[in-house]
Amino acid sequence: MDLFILALSYVTIGFNLYRTIQVNILLDKLLVNNSSYENFDSLTFCQELFNQASAIVIFFAWIKVCFYFIFLLTN
Repeated sequence: MDLFILALSYVTIGFNLYRTIQVNILLDKLLVNNSSYENFDSLTFCQELFNQASAIVIFFAWIKVCFYFIFLLTN
């Protein structure tokens, strides 16, 4: 479970970096040409994946904390 949480955490960090870089690129293009509209569909899809992956990481982290707490109470 530790490796799963770590791997998914690294994936969410990657999503966060990708999203930040893409937002900066798209906004720079938009600031250069004020008369056009940019397509943010790929960023919304990436944001949804990021939110879901973050929720899964938090869920499994809480499960792990609860297991440790129960284990400490039984010893």
